[in-house]
Amino acid sequence: MLGRVLQPHELVWVDGAGCKVNSAYQVSDVTHVINPAEHWMDVSLRTNALPKEPGQ
Repeated sequence: MLGRVLQPHELVWVDGAGCKVNSAYQVSDVTHVINPAEHWMDVSLRTNALPKEPGQ
């Protein structure tokens, strides 16, 4: 669970997606859906490169 509101251009860390994609990403777009019971975010992320594997 994220626990906070994301905004475009913010940097976020993605973890648990596999060692090749665990990295910092920039929020490129976010749409908030808010109703009395919940708050959803539809988020698009971007990065300029994949991290190197350990030992490279």
